[in-house]
Amino acid sequence: MPLRTAFKRNPDAVFLAVGRTRVPGGVGARDGRPAVVPAVVEVMGWDEAFMAVSAHDPVALARDVQAAVLERTELWCSIGVGDTKIRAKLGSGFAKPRGVFRLARENWTR
Repeated sequence: MPLRTAFKRNPDAVFLAVGRTRVPGGVGARDGRPAVVPAVVEVMGWDEAFMAVSAHDPVALARDVQAAVLERTELWCSIGVGDTKIRAKLGSGFAKPRGVFRLARENWTR
């Protein structure tokens, strides 16, 4: 929710500034080694990002990322997997809440 909307809905709310930090070694790093394979990550906001990866089983990788985020932050995330950025973004909407959804050319029209 945009801050402007949140303020309109609850003008008495307390808004805290959040510093952006990078997790050393990637999400879920253990002993300086990344728990998740290296990937190109495009951050769209404080609560949304896209990863460009090539994996034999992208859904399993997404579940590993989801588990690492939960372990590291105690927060659940929804992950969309797609063969394009648009399909991955749309897939994340179908994955909510706490799920993984793969949207690719094969199931695009279903």
